[in-house]
This record gives sequence, structure tokens and C-alpha cells, in this order.
Amino acid sequence: AKAEINKWYDGRVWIYDNISNKAKDIIDTGINVTRKYGAKIWVIDNLMMLDLENDESDTNVLQKQKEFMSDLVRIAHTYNILIVLVIHPRKVSVNQSDLIADDVAGSGNLVNLSQYVLSVKRVSEKEKQGVEDKVHGGYKKGFEPVPYDVGVDVLKNRYTGRLGTAPISFEYSSYRFYSNDEERYRRYKWNKSTEPVKNLRKAKVQDDTGDKFFIG
Repeated sequence: AKAEINKWYDGRVWIYDNISNKAKDIIDTGINVTRKYGAKIWVIDNLMMLDLENDESDTNVLQKQKEFMSDLVRIAHTYNILIVLVIHPRKVSVNQSDLIADDVAGSGNLVNLSQYVLSVKRVSEKEKQGVEDKVHGGYKKGFEPVPYDVGVDVLKNRYTGRLGTAPISFEYSSYRFYSNDEERYRRYKWNKSTEPVKNLRKAKVQDDTGDKFFIG
């Protein structure tokens, strides 16, 4: 399966492997890949690993972050592409379980200039088991077993305003994230097998949207 996936990736996914971690070099490379090969999605992981060429002052760091985010927004609009920027959260309190937009580490403009802000949280084994209510039976309110592996919270949605949580499960045997059985057993474009998919009534082939990726 990995061999078939790698074959399908050829000409569709580009991994940034230059020595330089300067933000300008990564942006220039991304633009070249988009112009030359038509990459429509950038994934930049992560902000703290980028050299924004700032001095040591906190004020300058925040200003450089604002400029970098402004550049990404401008590029996204210019080339009609999606840019995903991974940013780690700042340290939160011990009792805080869910993140909010203000927990993004760095300049507030990182959130202000973004069209979307997503928080990705891995569910712990303890959360999956829940906390039993030994007095009344069942589980304590707010501590019921969590039946999924990852929660993706939409913290900001500039286009429609719709917020909420998308529960996602992960299957180790196929390394696939899914939210329902159709996604779990979907036959993607790389899979040329004609064998029936187990436990699936209707196997669907995922259409090739033509999206190409640049990962920096």
C-alpha cells in the first residue's frame, strides 16, 4: 500500500528539503511550485521553526509574525490556494482541557488575519474510558467516555461563521482518519485493487480533485 501511495504522490506532493529555514526562502519555493506545478495547498509546519529574520526584542518578533501572516494571506488570495500554517499553543492552565483562539502562541494578528482557526486535540485513553459515577451509576456528567480519537474544533470561520467540533477516529492498520464508515472504507485513487473492500456494502472510489501539495 505504501508503495502504491508513494507512486500516486509522485507529481502531486512536494516536500521542502532545502537547508534554509528562512520564511522568505520557503515562501519563494512555495510560489515557484505553485506556478510551475499547480500546487493548490501549502502546509507549513510549524511557525516556531521558521526564521523570520527578526532581532531578539519581543516587539520585533510580533511584528515579523504579523508581516509573515500578511504575506501568506496575500499569496493565498493572489494564487487562489489554501495555506495551512501550524502554530503550537501557548502554555495553558493545568485544568484547561479545550483551547480557544487566544491560546495561539505569538502575535494576536496570527488569529486576526486568518480566515480559519482550527484546534486539533488528541483524546487521551483516560478520556476514552470516562469517569464512573460510583454513587449514582453510569458516568459523571461531563466525563462520559469519548468515542473518538481526535477532536478538531473550528474556533474561527470568517466565511460562514459556523463553529463546532468534528470528531475523528484513527485506524492504525490503514493509517486513516475517518468520521464515518464510508470514509473508513473508501477506496482512494491510489488503490488500483479490484478486490472487494471488507465490511463495506458500497465501496466508492474517491474522485481525484487534482489538488497538489507543497509541504514546508
